[in-house]
Amino acid sequence: MVARIFEEFESKRNNIQLVKYQSGTLELKGLLNTQNIDSLSKSPVIVYFHGGFALSYREMEATKPFTDAGFIVFAPSYRGEN
Repeated sequence: MVARIFEEFESKRNNIQLVKYQSGTLELKGLLNTQNIDSLSKSPVIVYFHGGFALSYREMEATKPFTDAGFIVFAPSYRGEN
């Protein structure tokens, strides 16, 4: 039996939204914290490069200090994971 080291993403969990982006010819997934997105104002953005072997919602918990400070956080998955 092969253990799964990642979880399937939901389209949205709380303020975390699943997004897809192009990397060369591949379509990859990423997680975007939408908490500080406001169409009427600008907010700073952080691209969070996670550790470990797979992107997960738990990884986004580490970015809470940034979202609490007003940042928008995007965490891309890497090629070959998830």
